[in-house]
Amino acid sequence: MNIGIFTDTYYPQINGVVTSINLLEKELIKRGHKVYIFTSTDPNADLVEEKGKVFRFPSLPFIFFPERRLAYSGLIKLSRLVNRLELDVVHTHTEFSLGMMGIFAAKKNHLPIVHTYHTMYEDYLHYIGNGKFVTPSMVRKVSRLYCNRMDKTIVPSKKVKTVLEEYGVSSEIEIIPTGTDFQQFEPQKQTIHEIDQLKRQLGITGGSVLLSVGRLSQEKMSRQSCELCQLF
Repeated sequence: MNIGIFTDTYYPQINGVVTSINLLEKELIKRGHKVYIFTSTDPNADLVEEKGKVFRFPSLPFIFFPERRLAYSGLIKLSRLVNRLELDVVHTHTEFSLGMMGIFAAKKNHLPIVHTYHTMYEDYLHYIGNGKFVTPSMVRKVSRLYCNRMDKTIVPSKKVKTVLEEYGVSSEIEIIPTGTDFQQFEPQKQTIHEIDQLKRQLGITGGSVLLSVGRLSQEKMSRQSCELCQLF
């Protein structure tokens, strides 16, 4: 199949959504599909390397998240691309600018459309005017309206599915956990002596060591703390 992935964030940006899309893209290509990325412009993007695979649309930094960009034009270009690439399905990974462009492309060309709901937006409202400009009720309404336009919505966990159902999403929801590339976690061949020496250098004493890697932020720390508590 020819698959069009629509996202507001893509390499060279680094975040969870980009990582998820990259893993999905690699796996789909491995299975013989053609994958095309539709995303926003980025001053640091390697346009030569991306040519023919990634299509970028004029965009501006989002006022509350300057590292994120929102496309503001390109529907004519998009229509031509969808026809030329002969897309079979549209897969959106954002509810914002490129997500709306994905809906436009699917509707205009009578294509099936699926969406991956990545972000629990209610956890991030403190970034937007301390929650004064965007309220939880607005998040619920936008999420419901967007997901109900999908043929299927993909979520990474049962928790997210439950939340969307509480929002009033009535379209089909399927749980597909975010993929992980286990090759990058291959254990190095280190001796017990080397491990003990490293622990001494880091001042670590006692038994097993649990390492949690993540962005230091209010919403991440509170969520990770709850998840860690469930492990013990």
